[in-house]
Amino acid sequence: MKKLFIAIMIVFSAFAAFSQTGKPVPEMFFTPEQMQRVLDGEIISRMCIAGNAWGENTDLTMTIPATSYDAGGYTDWEMICDEKAFIPFELNDENKLKLLNILTDFESLKGAKYYSRKVDEILVLIEDAYRMKSATNHIKAAPAKYDKLESHVTNYFSQKDNRFGRTFYQSDVWFDGDDIIMINSNVVGMAYLVPINRKGEFKSITYLMYSAEHKGFFYYTANPIRIRIELALKKLSPTTFAQRLRAMTVHYGLAMGAEWGDKYQPYDNEKLSNGEYRNY
Repeated sequence: MKKLFIAIMIVFSAFAAFSQTGKPVPEMFFTPEQMQRVLDGEIISRMCIAGNAWGENTDLTMTIPATSYDAGGYTDWEMICDEKAFIPFELNDENKLKLLNILTDFESLKGAKYYSRKVDEILVLIEDAYRMKSATNHIKAAPAKYDKLESHVTNYFSQKDNRFGRTFYQSDVWFDGDDIIMINSNVVGMAYLVPINRKGEFKSITYLMYSAEHKGFFYYTANPIRIRIELALKKLSPTTFAQRLRAMTVHYGLAMGAEWGDKYQPYDNEKLSNGEYRNY
């Protein structure tokens, strides 16, 4: 009986420790120096693709912190890019509901812009987007509209990317006190000329962690992606994904009132060519 009691206490203690550390907090994602940089208005970007064929990786390896919402890691996934920022925002119950509707307004993704390094211009990234009926029924559904705050909502949506074509996702949004978590995952494999991954192998993980002291959200977002075709690893620059991630950062930042209309370009081209963003 004593051994059983000890075993139960060990399990309980481990669960309690996870519960205390599983909630996303800025210190899990930001160093003190990075916190100051984003408070000063910078958006910090990183990218890492297996093989580094283009020599553009900022990091040779990357990992995503684990939380109670996502197991993190992804070190064996072929592509990871992430971004860190701060979004000033006055938070109250009314604005929480506003944020829920912003994050589930998939139709607003249509027309989202991105910086194309290839032509050195701002172009339209998302040509079309809509909410769909389910993971397996891709027919267009009525837009999601919420008149009261929900602690967790699940939706499904489709978007047409200017390079990857029509893609399909499950979107989960949680409200955890003053913090917001959004995780999108593909429900159909993606293709680039040929299929490059499978269901659940493209993720968009976003944490909005509110700071009452600074009156805004510390923002962390990451895209871990499986790329199972060797040719695609050689053909796709990591900036292909980093530019798309920045497009989403700017899209949601603008929707929340951030003055980010001049922040579509994640990397200065000359500095990138000179290797000035390398952390290795």
